[in-house]
Amino acid sequence: MPRLSGERKKFRELMESKGLWDEYSAYRQELLSLGKSAADAESEAMQRFQTMTATIPEGGPRMAMYAGRKPPTAQKVVQWVFDNMDVEDVLPNEAPSPGAWSLRQECRERGFRSDFYRTIWPKLLPTRSQIEDGTKAKKDADAVIENIGRVQMAAAKAKHTDTLSDMGLLTEAEEGKTK
Repeated sequence: MPRLSGERKKFRELMESKGLWDEYSAYRQELLSLGKSAADAESEAMQRFQTMTATIPEGGPRMAMYAGRKPPTAQKVVQWVFDNMDVEDVLPNEAPSPGAWSLRQECRERGFRSDFYRTIWPKLLPTRSQIEDGTKAKKDADAVIENIGRVQMAAAKAKHTDTLSDMGLLTEAEEGKTK
């Protein structure tokens, strides 16, 4: 086996400790089979797998990771935590805010998961009255759409009748009905 540079040796140790060395090697081999040079294949594979195994800086995520982002709504934070609670390869900078990352970590690592599902997640779900209001609003909207259709048909019929009258194609009896 060729001697590895210090960086490559650390990378290999990391991959082996995470049980990803075989997967990394297979991906690198796939890149080689697609015609990439050995250096390009290794660089691309290392970049992909370093991203997958990125660790949180000591002390947690840094504010610089979130610089320039608009603060998320509470609903967005809760939804993100719900969606990513069991995702293994999510990274801190993928969270909408440091608070979202912290809440996810609390749920995953400190036993807060059942509290999250019992007290926080239900607040994001619609209540029975909101669902019923939504059903009523849909019925009202359907009625409005139906009425618009009737008005459009009446307008088209009136326009068609006016056109026939202008052309002299209506009988006197039919013209009397339209006036």
